[in-house]
Amino acid sequence: MVLDSFHSYDNVRRELELYHEFVTSGMHLVVQDTKLDRLRGRRAAKAAAADFMRSSAARKFRVDKSREYLLYYTAQRRVSAACILRL
Repeated sequence: MVLDSFHSYDNVRRELELYHEFVTSGMHLVVQDTKLDRLRGRRAAKAAAADFMRSSAARKFRVDKSREYLLYYTAQRRVSAACILRL
């Protein structure tokens, strides 16, 4: 499942809370454009994903860094940093 809509902190956090229940074992939940936190100088998608991972709702998830390289180069050939969560 890919979350790639409005990248504000509140929106991404809300999406994670709503959609994490639909992710089943072996699936990935991808939070797109986490680079925006750094580029815009404020908390956004990356911070929302990090805070979600500290919540009780995320206890079954883990960050999967093994997929980041592949995503970086296949997402329409654009620079696209993402946080990838795996159940």
